[in-house]
Amino acid sequence: MDQTALRSRIENSLRQMMSAMPGQSSTVRELTRVFVAETPEQVGQLKDLLDSKDWRGAASLVHKLKSRFGYFGMNELTAELGAWEALLRMGGESVDAYENTQRLSELNAMTERMVFEIHSLSAEIPSSKSSVDLPLRDKVILVAEDDEINALALELFVQELGGKVIRAVNGSEAVRLTLEKGPDLIIMDVHMPFYNGVEAIRDLRRRGVACPIVSLSASTKMNERQNCLDYGANVFIQKPVDREIINQVLLRHLLPGE
Repeated sequence: MDQTALRSRIENSLRQMMSAMPGQSSTVRELTRVFVAETPEQVGQLKDLLDSKDWRGAASLVHKLKSRFGYFGMNELTAELGAWEALLRMGGESVDAYENTQRLSELNAMTERMVFEIHSLSAEIPSSKSSVDLPLRDKVILVAEDDEINALALELFVQELGGKVIRAVNGSEAVRLTLEKGPDLIIMDVHMPFYNGVEAIRDLRRRGVACPIVSLSASTKMNERQNCLDYGANVFIQKPVDREIINQVLLRHLLPGE
């Protein structure tokens, strides 16, 4: 993809965010800022993990990166990263050092190009008026997500409908904040450090928490979806998260009679 096509792809993604979510320009700007500030550093961390042959750690980081790129319309790259993640998770002879070097080089080059364009385009994001139709204006949603880009995207989707967001960065914090704040709904990432989403869902249900729980993961493993549902999640959604799907799920579970 040449630079003009890349810029057009990113620009269209940003325009879609802004047109779909009026009144959320500050959050869109923050999303672009985090991508520019953090993603090159994460790619550098990936190189260190590959050099030390920490295949599991590398797979986890690739898992996180693929969702970030998806929000900016890079669907082909997201699919390629998914395939790479699967190989890294297999480890051993499945991992080819030369192929890793090639993939990392391509990812680094694409990241540099995207950072340049996103940084340039973010200055052009206009301010916009808030939407008057806020069906979730009285609802509180807890978003448990350790990746800043994913968390900001989810916050955008919730705020578009008028909901208030509480943020947690791991499963333990999600359990604590749920017990303290009593949210109306929980959006729970499966892969978080220290205490993952599946463990948190199981813990919350054991403690009698009855609010709807929406579980998220970029993994394509069928058993992961089933584990989440078995332990008490109401819905399982695969990342990158689609705005329309999240909106439908939120409205269905928080306003069931409307």
